[in-house]
Amino acid sequence: MSARPGQVLRVVIHTLGRPREAGWESLAASEYSRRLERGAPAVLARTTFHPSSELLARTVFGLSAPVVVLDQIGEQLTSEEFASLLFEQLLPVTGKMAFVIGGAEGLPAELRLSSVRPHTNNGASGTSFRHISLGKMTFPHRVARVILLEQVFR
Repeated sequence: MSARPGQVLRVVIHTLGRPREAGWESLAASEYSRRLERGAPAVLARTTFHPSSELLARTVFGLSAPVVVLDQIGEQLTSEEFASLLFEQLLPVTGKMAFVIGGAEGLPAELRLSSVRPHTNNGASGTSFRHISLGKMTFPHRVARVILLEQVFR
């Protein structure tokens, strides 16, 4: 990982819904977040839940950090390629990274790969988007969050 010594990296996962404090996936996400904070480099990971697709899309298009959208037709990466993308290409630029996970109905249309050109600035503030896939299988968005945090930790 090419972070500077003592640098704290920030990862925010944007998704639909509301937090569930008692769910197993919340416990798993909390555990990975704790592990990431103690790592080297330290990664502060949090999840922002949005009540609607419209608010999720509006928020994402206003972000200044690089954005990785989890999309079923996005690029499939190995764990090593994902780590390289995250720690060598995207995080060193600003120290911040945003991920987007759609809800039970998937991504809002304006965030899908078919609507947003990858690797370009599409947001109002020049947000750079990258679309990746966790694989050919479909996962519930709450499970996708745990898998994503595990890959950041790996």
